[in-house]
Amino acid sequence: MIEATVVYIFRDRKVLLGEKTRLYCSGRLAPPGGKIKIGEAMPESAIRETQEECGLIPRLTRQPLGNVMCYHESDLEDILVHVFRTKSFSGQPRDSAELKDVRWYPLKDSVLERMMDGDKAWFSYVVRNERFEAQVWYDKDRRLSRPPLVRSLASLPLPRLP
Repeated sequence: MIEATVVYIFRDRKVLLGEKTRLYCSGRLAPPGGKIKIGEAMPESAIRETQEECGLIPRLTRQPLGNVMCYHESDLEDILVHVFRTKSFSGQPRDSAELKDVRWYPLKDSVLERMMDGDKAWFSYVVRNERFEAQVWYDKDRRLSRPPLVRSLASLPLPRLP
């Protein structure tokens, strides 16, 4: 199993996304993110990946807003994704080799249509800043092989900025 982080950055009812150019998310809108390196803490990985992929340096809490377990019915490894959310950042967005057409997207259904199908099931929790956990199953063609399971953890306190 691989562990990874993603960072959803919000500004003025818009979210920073770009088109992924690699791996199973290729061609889909997604936030910056990637694999956690050995010995690296979740927030540090999230900050590093965000800076590498889009040029922004996010200010994050120590704990993610949510966790998503992605199972693959192919030769891809299963991935545990730690989902962070922030409105606090520095820098200017830019494209990279891994994320192109990086920009602020309005929170509309047309944005959801371009995301991975599993992300659509839990993205509303990120928008609402509500803690959650999810499980998503993908077939070899990157389609959902069964309905995602999403559970609110709203009764738990939200992570706070240090």
